[in-house]
Amino acid sequence: MNGSNNNYIASLLGLAQRARKLSSGTVAVLKAIEKNNAKLVIIANDISDNSIEKIINKCKYKRIPMIKFAEKATLGHYIGKELRAVISINDQNFATTILKKWEGEIL
Repeated sequence: MNGSNNNYIASLLGLAQRARKLSSGTVAVLKAIEKNNAKLVIIANDISDNSIEKIINKCKYKRIPMIKFAEKATLGHYIGKELRAVISINDQNFATTILKKWEGEIL
């Protein structure tokens, strides 16, 4: 992934957090998925799939796109929090914009 896209996505995550269009942490993300609020789920690169298997399964069932982006500490930093293994984008415009800039695999 090129650095400018990485920085752009990081900026969008911060904006989504400030706009309250983002959920972070396993419990909050599961709630967002169950309420059909989650439009995109972002998983930290340094977390095992077993640790968040329930989220992955729910996303697949509800056909919510997932990407792996940054490490837990970095992901948390982007949204002004501590370590975050998973976050959900709960706004279609933010989700679409992030996916357009995303150059990696969509899970």
